[in-house]
Amino acid sequence: MVSNSETIILADLRVFLEVAKLLSITRAGDALGVPKSAVSKTLTRLEGQLGVRLLERSSRRVALTPAGRLLTVKAESLLTEAEFLTKSLREERNEPRGTVRMTAPPELGTLFIERVVPLILREYPELRIAMKLAYDFDDLQEPAIDIALRVGQVHDERLVGSAIGEFSRILVASPAYLKTNPLRRPADLADHHCLVFSGNENTAEWEFVRGGVIEKVRVAGNLAVRSFTAQLHAARAGLGVVRGPMFVASEWIKRGELVRALPGWQAMPVTVFAVHRFGHERIARVAAVLKAAKAARWLASD
Repeated sequence: MVSNSETIILADLRVFLEVAKLLSITRAGDALGVPKSAVSKTLTRLEGQLGVRLLERSSRRVALTPAGRLLTVKAESLLTEAEFLTKSLREERNEPRGTVRMTAPPELGTLFIERVVPLILREYPELRIAMKLAYDFDDLQEPAIDIALRVGQVHDERLVGSAIGEFSRILVASPAYLKTNPLRRPADLADHHCLVFSGNENTAEWEFVRGGVIEKVRVAGNLAVRSFTAQLHAARAGLGVVRGPMFVASEWIKRGELVRALPGWQAMPVTVFAVHRFGHERIARVAAVLKAAKAARWLASD
């Protein structure tokens, strides 16, 4: 922890990283073009600010302490982010330009590409969008991602989450399945094969509401899969009931491949957030995408 509320100078971290890489104060000074005494003074100042020893120094060798190894990783990430931010700000002109790197769950990202990206590119022709579609959560402290579309609350205090819409979840199954396995109320789901959104658990608790009445039911099935699209394929094959986003299921319903079950009962709506690092919204290219994501009613069901 930094003592006395002092601010660590990025240039000091660069000096430390050079020493950590070469494990030599003399060679680090030569590489940086500064005297050995200046390197030593920088290291002493940095250790004093942090209140820990970063290097074990002797006349014969220099070695990193555990705290030094930790700082090496954190400093590399911090300097990369600083360089990335500086480069981004320098590239900004009167109009947003450059590449906005995003990540999103596959179905949500696909809908964003279909309904929002065309609006962005028409208004800002100098922008480029690079979208990674995955259910995994990337570390947004790394500069490789500018914005993540995430479902549900953001619990990382280092990040900013802006609500950009919400979607409904509905129950669907194949017509043949519901003909032989009718559903009249949520409690009946306990006796059905329910296809759970998970890669390792075949059970879940589903919640529904109708006219202010809330019902919760513990469901299970013989297939769990962490993909809404795969779930709908399984439901079409007659494997059971799926609770999925309306924006994904609606096309299957229109084609008659799936039908809605318990239409009078609603699952609680899910909020979608655009998540980014603090201060990133001040970068023009990122701000342009955030503005479009908030303004477009891209999650509205047809």
